[in-house]
Amino acid sequence: MFSEKAVQKLDPLHLSIQYALFREACRYKDGKVLMIDVNEEHCSAQPENSLILKPWDGKADDDLVRLIPFLEYLANQPLKDIRPIMNTFDKTNIIEEFDKREKILREKWYEENKHKMQGSNLIGKVFSTLMGVESISATGNTGPKMPLDIMREHGQRGYENMQNWVKANSKQLLEEEQKLKEHFGKVSLNQVLEGKAQPSPEDIAKAQEAMKKEQN
Repeated sequence: MFSEKAVQKLDPLHLSIQYALFREACRYKDGKVLMIDVNEEHCSAQPENSLILKPWDGKADDDLVRLIPFLEYLANQPLKDIRPIMNTFDKTNIIEEFDKREKILREKWYEENKHKMQGSNLIGKVFSTLMGVESISATGNTGPKMPLDIMREHGQRGYENMQNWVKANSKQLLEEEQKLKEHFGKVSLNQVLEGKAQPSPEDIAKAQEAMKKEQN
């Protein structure tokens, strides 16, 4: 009961949490899943693909935000099983360790692609001179980008687009959800006993289609 209220508060439009599976239903086997928790006992059945964070003490911290680059990297790996990657990390300090690895990888990548960046900067300076605008320095956003940076920018653009869409459509979505609740809210005792208390996907689709016709 409390979990359902928390999910409703966190994601009232059901955009991020489309299917809420609570503790009694969380049995997902042989999938690309990373379990993040603050209690090691909760992950005893899947220690290799789990990540234990320190419990939140009520004070401001940015651990979850700092974890995003690692999660982006993990999600973009062309692997079905993330355990071999997880086993290469010290899970007690995974945020700092990933930062160090990314720094080393970035330095190596820039060293290997230095000639490409220099060529790109030269073209940019010539173009800027011809156009009469200020050129971007070699330390700016010029030259080829690391694959990690491209993936990160793509994810950020997708997130921004989703946020803009939510702002533009949230009122309509909430109104539709409320109409669906009212449409399916009246459940008789016989329906409960017969196992028909919950609407089927077909019933929901028909109700949504009917609401669209009413709006048009």
